[in-house]
Amino acid sequence: MFDFILPLSKFVAGAALVCAILPQTATGQTCPPTATGLCVVAHPTPGCADPVCCSTVCLIDPYCCMAAWDGQCAFIAQLNCQTAPPLPCGSAAAGLCNVVHSTPSCSDASCCEAVCSVYAFCCSVAWDQTCVAAANATCASLCTPACPPQSMAENEPCNTVGLGNSPCINGVGNTTLLTIENTKTVCGNFRFVSEGSTGIPDLDAYKLVLTDPNGDGMARLNIQIEAEYGTQESGTIPTFVALLSQPCLPLSSATISVQTTGCAVQQVTQCVPSGTWYVVVARGTFPAAQPFIYACDAVQNYNLKVTWDDQCSSPCGSTGDCFAKHGTAGCQVATCCNTVCAIDPVCCQKSWDQACVDIAVSHCNPPTPANDLCAQATPISLGEVPFTLVAATAGSNSIPAGCITAPNVVGADVWYRLQHVRGSVTVRTCGTGNLNTALMVYPYPCSATATAIACNDDNDLCPTNPLSALVNFSAQCGSEYLVRITSVNGSIGAGTLTVTSSLTACELCAGDYNSDGQRNGSDLATLLSAWNSPGGDVTGDGQTDGADLTLLLSGWGACP
Repeated sequence: MFDFILPLSKFVAGAALVCAILPQTATGQTCPPTATGLCVVAHPTPGCADPVCCSTVCLIDPYCCMAAWDGQCAFIAQLNCQTAPPLPCGSAAAGLCNVVHSTPSCSDASCCEAVCSVYAFCCSVAWDQTCVAAANATCASLCTPACPPQSMAENEPCNTVGLGNSPCINGVGNTTLLTIENTKTVCGNFRFVSEGSTGIPDLDAYKLVLTDPNGDGMARLNIQIEAEYGTQESGTIPTFVALLSQPCLPLSSATISVQTTGCAVQQVTQCVPSGTWYVVVARGTFPAAQPFIYACDAVQNYNLKVTWDDQCSSPCGSTGDCFAKHGTAGCQVATCCNTVCAIDPVCCQKSWDQACVDIAVSHCNPPTPANDLCAQATPISLGEVPFTLVAATAGSNSIPAGCITAPNVVGADVWYRLQHVRGSVTVRTCGTGNLNTALMVYPYPCSATATAIACNDDNDLCPTNPLSALVNFSAQCGSEYLVRITSVNGSIGAGTLTVTSSLTACELCAGDYNSDGQRNGSDLATLLSAWNSPGGDVTGDGQTDGADLTLLLSGWGACP
């Protein structure tokens, strides 16, 4: 884009300053009249729904209105657009829970609070599509969970006499409880337990044994519960889970508890001491269990899933790029990780998915890549090298007609200086998740008017991710090449660039045939004696000819 980066602290919404910097981008500063999407949340289309904020952001970064509203655009919006304090859940002005809106919270208090208990950003940033989807699931009025394959069945048939799988019987722990298996779902139901005129609560207890392979005395536990809701049998009474250290303790003394809200799956993750525990499922509002009044021809079903592992240390500051998806929880920059997980706790509980990356891009001020500009291209040769497009800016080098698949638009880019390669060279970004990239190869050195040697957008030769790119070109020793990786349609993330060739890498002192550290008369004699044969070829074209002679003479003297 330009050979300078304006620090985010210097971003100003004033048009006078920005236009002085970007006089030639007037068309890019216009917010698309049909723009949609929240201004503070990244999305693949250009512009955003608030025309004032949209215009402000696009004055600062025209890409946001020309190509896509990426994480950088969302971050600029958060810095520069005036937003009112979040409205409380239940406010009539907060917007409907099943409709996307740019302000936090929604008008149904109970639904709003249930969604924000899982996705905190819905009540602090904006009520986006994730919040709407959660509301549709959480606040649904009728559901019966299906029992998944290979699940475990509750060991208490409905016609069981007495207390069945209650945790405590006559003041003594029940020794017949089903032991939960890691990651397996238990399909259970509540039954009528006869006592008095209305019966007593059916408490379904399960034994849980947490091992301690690493010897730290702790285990990380995740409990998930979903239950029948809105039917004649269940009514609108929730279901809760209580984790007890001893079977005969009152439910109110639970170390962990989690309760359903509507039809949504609810879960809690927490580290607890290893050893034996008791998981109790009950009908009612924690900690008050309620009886089930129907006979065995009508039951209220639930699915309980408990998983555990040995990862109780904080995932923040461990491994994984904060600005790229990975399968583990947390990321390597502790401050950024803590910020993201305060907004979306799942990022520190399960995996660092695209939602976590988007929050990190918006809130953690990612650094501009060192190879953001062509003049800063990172030297590489054959092999693999990691790359990131997060916080990169867009260059203006020419792209061959027909290279980019319409209606795709290229955006942010990074650069590599490819050296010491020869033969048929293949450069690819294959296998980098769902990151959408394009590749261009130019002759070195940098030139705004240089014509690309090779270019590719989507490539079916990348079976794991056809949105990535692959180019092939012929290279010679003594020549260098510039590899440009660009994002497509605002796709932002990290990946791996791979360079392979039909021939080995060039010698670092090509033409020094006798390896004496000099390119001199002895080497010239060797080259001439191999003329028109492969014997003296150093350029990789299979022949000893004028190209090899030129390479030798251009480096005459001591090897570098």
